[in-house]
Amino acid sequence: MFFCLPALLSRVRIGLSSIVVAFILAWTPALARASGAASPASVTVCIQPLGPYNPKLARVAAKGIRYLFGFKVVTKKRRALPRSAYYPPRKRYRADKLLDWLAAVVVPANRDCRIVLGFTRVDISTTKGRYKDWGIFGLGSLEQAVAVVSSHRLTRSRNRRKTGRRIVNVVNHELGHVLGLPHYTCPHKHCLMESAHGTINTVDTESGLLCPESIATIERRHHVDLPERKRFDWRKVL
Repeated sequence: MFFCLPALLSRVRIGLSSIVVAFILAWTPALARASGAASPASVTVCIQPLGPYNPKLARVAAKGIRYLFGFKVVTKKRRALPRSAYYPPRKRYRADKLLDWLAAVVVPANRDCRIVLGFTRVDISTTKGRYKDWGIFGLGSLEQAVAVVSSHRLTRSRNRRKTGRRIVNVVNHELGHVLGLPHYTCPHKHCLMESAHGTINTVDTESGLLCPESIATIERRHHVDLPERKRFDWRKVL
């Protein structure tokens, strides 16, 4: 919800053993950098606009991805939302079905994209516990290289900078899931991968940065050397 919304939990597997967790916590970014990791610019994230969307916010999202991860970002031509993902009872789109559609249709047509991020203005939802249809900010898959973010619930503030921060935090949070980070790997408050627990307040207090353990996990799994950031300089993104 950081998307890590309550909804995201349907795609996030919370089940690594304590041994694996201990290994991740012991690993450091310094060790990852010493292993001949590649430049993060070798990873291409494609933003796929879906249906109605705000181009300005999509550009802010792209800047946020480049700043935090150092990935190359390409914005694709807008596509119509798939009817298969529409949920008539609530007049919104199911995020889990959007992920499946992105993986089945968009990913094969864009072999240059390591990760595809759907970006839209329409409301999206997923199933969370006893709630069949729970509205969310975004959803990232731990199994496929796809994520989706909606600005619908993130633009209710009249403060442009606050809206921009929310977009960047949620987008990068969802990318964290795609890169292999479930919420529970992050023991640090205000880390980007902290679960929002269904509230925008958590998103607003996020630092915008990944904790050392999360950085180390991404670098180890994907053999990249992420940028070193002691603080998130929002002036370079917003």
